[in-house]
Parts: sequence; C-alpha cells; structure tokens
Amino acid sequence: MLTSLFLAAALALAPAPPESVTLDADRTVVTYGDPVRLSVVVEPPEERVSIIGLPYDGGSYPTQPVPGEAGRWSVEDRPLITTQYRARSGDVDSAEAPVVAVRPRVHLVVISARRGRFYTRAESLRSYRGRAARLERRTGRGWRPVARVQLGRRSAVRFSAPLPAGSSRIRVVVDTIPGYARGVSRVALIRR
Repeated sequence: MLTSLFLAAALALAPAPPESVTLDADRTVVTYGDPVRLSVVVEPPEERVSIIGLPYDGGSYPTQPVPGEAGRWSVEDRPLITTQYRARSGDVDSAEAPVVAVRPRVHLVVISARRGRFYTRAESLRSYRGRAARLERRTGRGWRPVARVQLGRRSAVRFSAPLPAGSSRIRVVVDTIPGYARGVSRVALIRR
C-alpha cells in the first residue's frame, strides 16, 4: 500500500505531457548566409524541445533551441539551402513545418561606370556556372533588362553593358535553381 501511495504521488508531480507544439519562423525567405529565428511554443510547458532542419538536398541536422519564458523556446539558424523545419516535444510533433527559402547572395561590383564595366557573382552552396544573370536598369516603368550574361567559373563573370548618359539605378538578377529562390543584388547608382 505504501508503494501505491509513492507511485500516485510521483505521477501527480510528473509534468503533464505536451498537448500542442507550435513552430514559427520569422522569415520565409533569407539570403544565403543570413539568419532566420525559429520560435517554439509548447502547451503546457515542457523541459525538452528539439528542432530539426531538413535541407532541400536531403539529410537533416539538429538545432539547439534555448528556453525562454515558460513553454517558449527559440533558436537562430543560418540555412544554406531551402530548408524545412520541424519541432518536437515529448511524443508531440509541431503541426507546422515552415519552409525557409534561400536565395543566393548576388554581388554586383561596378568596375568602371564610364565604360559600363561590371562584375557579378552568385554565392551559394551550388554552382551557378552556365546559368544566366541579367543586368537590369530602373526606369519609370519598373525594372528593364539591359544585358544578359552567362556566369562562369566560381559562378562569376566580368562584362560590359550599354547604359545611357546620366544616372542609372542598376541591379543583377539570377533566376531560381533547385534549392534556391531568385537572387537579386543590391541596387547601385551609377553616373556616366
């Protein structure tokens, strides 16, 4: 009978298993190398939570969430390719599985504004060699293509493009490839 009382007391003190696990990402798209903050809410609060990243190209990796207020956990991750996330607490999985798309980091360097010479590179885990990049110019009607070039070794290329006299706002756009969203460089203001 004494054993029954101890067992009943231990069960009464044991935390209730989680009923719900909610996972949220603060962004749906990030640029290669930039962070995304993942937040988990467990009801009722639980002492252990795990978040798993499932990259587009396969496999999985754990993250190390940090506890916050009762039942709240968070972690910052830097996905290198489009990644889906799942959270788990006890035997309960999150109903949500947010996907964070990754776009390549597109660099645009103005070598010579006067001569219309530029350098661009798409930075990501995958090669963009042989893929097209477009130089676009901002007009009153939006962004218009000026030149189309093919990326070479190291996903980069030096090129020339005709631009009108005066000032122009330009950028480089790289289209999607498997695992990556469309990439866009910074906007550069040049004067000729």
